[in-house]
Amino acid sequence: MADGRNAWKDRFTEPEVEELLDALPEEVRELFDSVRDKLWAMEGLVEELGWHGIPMRWTLAFYPDEGEAEEPIAYMVPNPEGARFVVPLQVGCLDGLQPRRLSKTLREGLGRGNTVAGVMWTEWEFASANLLDEVLKLITRSLATRSEAS
Repeated sequence: MADGRNAWKDRFTEPEVEELLDALPEEVRELFDSVRDKLWAMEGLVEELGWHGIPMRWTLAFYPDEGEAEEPIAYMVPNPEGARFVVPLQVGCLDGLQPRRLSKTLREGLGRGNTVAGVMWTEWEFASANLLDEVLKLITRSLATRSEAS
């Protein structure tokens, strides 16, 4: 399928990752690639492209490579009309965070998160490198919390 916008929506035809990323606006693609590289650099994470239903559709999920990890630590949603970074955080991961040290945008994202079964589902748009670096720090904290719990 030549159109990445349609490829992202087509549940029945698995696209190539590059096809999805090529459909992103250039500035978003650069941020997306940067975050993806940083996730790859984290030890013990595995990337999988999969269909995650609506609204995430074809999404890159990053799993801890600890045997049979059931839930991803992060999702990168290559929606051509608004790419998002979705991070499910264990509620205990947020203990000890000092809200005043977090950026306003990060605090707002955490405030909009929905908690289901002890997991807070948060998401941010690919808007700035600084914000995404803060989100990556949350992921590092979340990985540490998961390994302490196991």
